Amino acid sequence: MRGNGDAPHTRIKKASINTTEWVDWQYAPSAKEAITKLKIKNEKLKIVVIEQSIKSVQYDKADYRFPLALVVGNETAGVSKEVLEIADQIVELPMWGVNKSLNVMVSLGIVLYEVMKHVK
Repeated sequence: MRGNGDAPHTRIKKASINTTEWVDWQYAPSAKEAITKLKIKNEKLKIVVIEQSIKSVQYDKADYRFPLALVVGNETAGVSKEVLEIADQIVELPMWGVNKSLNVMVSLGIVLYEVMKHVK
């Protein structure tokens, strides 16, 4: 896919496997703007970014207090510095070997599994 799939890009529907018809979503010109809008709607919302960073904690040692929003970046550039700066917490998965990178959706799935342990 070329670009980032900005609305009304036809690849959004394909990439979402048609869930755009079932899940409410809104377009925002940047992740920072989307997060800011979410925080205005719910000031208690905790922003947890999944990214490798000096400030990150291991994903299974993180504080997943609700309400929370998980943020992932794109495969190439990751999460922007401006989003990392406004995050309440940055988490990462431990990795070994030469290629210290996981697919974004795989990383999200692993963290979501951990988050679900905190659902009451």
